[in-house]
Amino acid sequence: MIGQGFILMALGMGMVFIFLIMLICCMGLLAKLVVVLNKIMPESSPAAHAAPNLPVGASVSGKPRLPAQGKEDLSIVGAVVAAAYNFKNRKDN
Repeated sequence: MIGQGFILMALGMGMVFIFLIMLICCMGLLAKLVVVLNKIMPESSPAAHAAPNLPVGASVSGKPRLPAQGKEDLSIVGAVVAAAYNFKNRKDN
């Protein structure tokens, strides 16, 4: 019974390994296909390279996009810093 369990485990792990190898190969082939297709049909429109119209906090590069900072934003930042300072330095009775 335990021997059959080990056989089943080995078969399952082998299938997962084969699937992952196939996935890696397909991704490599798709990367080469994209390079070939970009040579055949390059992006030539300037609108494709323009900055997208994203909401505040979203970005393409992974860094959050901040809104334009004005006096209101700085007063909010000051209030948050003061609240954090008061919270850190409060004495619990």
